[in-house]
Amino acid sequence: MLPREGAVLCERHAEVRLRLYSLFGNTNLTVCYRVNVKLGGVNVVPDAKDVPFLSNATQPVLVLGADTIHPPPGAEGRPSFSAVVGNVDGNVSKYIATSRVQTSRKEMIEDMCEMTKYILQMYNKFRTNVEKKPGYPKRVVFYRYEISRLVCMLAVLTT
Repeated sequence: MLPREGAVLCERHAEVRLRLYSLFGNTNLTVCYRVNVKLGGVNVVPDAKDVPFLSNATQPVLVLGADTIHPPPGAEGRPSFSAVVGNVDGNVSKYIATSRVQTSRKEMIEDMCEMTKYILQMYNKFRTNVEKKPGYPKRVVFYRYEISRLVCMLAVLTT
């Protein structure tokens, strides 16, 4: 079990990554990264000079990603699942997720408003209580994986 003090890793510190690689090997290193995130740690922090859009402290950004998964062909009566993930910190490196069961084979996320509202509330809570900074983001980046332009336009028009 990893000690709580050792729960934060970062790709920037190559010597830490090399030390972990020598201890655990590549496969186990991946497992360590996953455990680290589950413990609330951070694996990667974007470099401010590489992504100035994300690191502007005066214009905090919320990055959201959403997707749905569906049952395999022929599996009648099984539901689809939708998920939305978003960062809660100013470094755009600490993420939370929320997921829902929804109507089978429906690509439009049914509870998108509630899921986004939850992530915004958690963003505000983390920023004000942990980072001691003003809460809500000034900008939002939304990424929806594998969705056609037509479906995207319909989603915008219906919300």
